[in-house]
Amino acid sequence: MPVPLAHMRGGLLGAECKLGQAVAHVTLRFTVDTDPDYLLDLVRPQTLNLEQKLRDSADEMSRWIESLPAPPACCCQPSFDQVDPLDVDAVVGRAALRAWTVADVQKPLPAPDLSPENWVSTVGPNGRRYWHNLALGPAPWEESEASPSSPSLPSPDEVPSGWIYREGADGRRFWHHADLGPPPWELPAAQASEGPANGGGQFEVTV
Repeated sequence: MPVPLAHMRGGLLGAECKLGQAVAHVTLRFTVDTDPDYLLDLVRPQTLNLEQKLRDSADEMSRWIESLPAPPACCCQPSFDQVDPLDVDAVVGRAALRAWTVADVQKPLPAPDLSPENWVSTVGPNGRRYWHNLALGPAPWEESEASPSSPSLPSPDEVPSGWIYREGADGRRFWHHADLGPPPWELPAAQASEGPANGGGQFEVTV
C-alpha cells in the first residue's frame, strides 16, 4: 500500500509542488484481516491535496444550503385596507348620487404620502389604485346606510321613475332626479348662475 509523504512545517517546498501535495510515497506490504477498501477509505483524506479538500468543502457547503427549507411566504399586511374588486357601474352610480351632497373644499387636500390621515384606497379591476379623502364624503366604492341626514336616491337603472336627462353637445347624458327640484337646465338664467343654493344640484352620469 503506497503511503504519501507531504512537506512538514519548516521543510523546503519545491516550486513545482503545491501545498498539501504529496512529494514522495512509501510502499508498505503487509497482511490484514479487514476489507482493504474500508482501510483505504479511512486514509483517503490524507491522500488529497489542499485544492481537492477545499473543493470538497465547497461542495458540502452547497449541498447544505440546498437542503435548507424554503423561507416562509411574506405575511406582511399593507397599511391600507383591502377591499373586494370594484363594481365599476355601482361605483359610478354612487359617486353621481353623492356628488350634490359633498361640501366644497376650501383648500387643496394634502397628498396621501404627506398626510395619510383620512385617505382610503382601493384597487380597480385593472390593478390601478384609487385614492379618496373622507373629507369629501364616503368613498364611492363603499355602500353607505340610508339615513335622514344622508339622503340616497336609486340609480336610473334601478328605478327609472323620477329620473330625467338631457344630452349635451358631445352626446353625454346629464341626469337629474325630480326629488331634487327643477333640473338645472330649466331654471331661470339668473338662478342657474347662482348654483344649487337650496339643496338641489346637478350631477353627471355618462351612459
